[in-house]
Amino acid sequence: MKSMTCIPLLVIASVLSFAAHADPASNCAAKIKELEDIKKTDG
Repeated sequence: MKSMTCIPLLVIASVLSFAAHADPASNCAAKIKELEDIKKTDG
């Protein structure tokens, strides 16, 4: 049962890491925007 939930997570993680390596500039920009959004919500 545990392995069934683990497999999709591994697939998603590998896809995300591949996408990050494929386009580091946009990934970096997205990370910065995310951090800015977190700061705004924190006050």
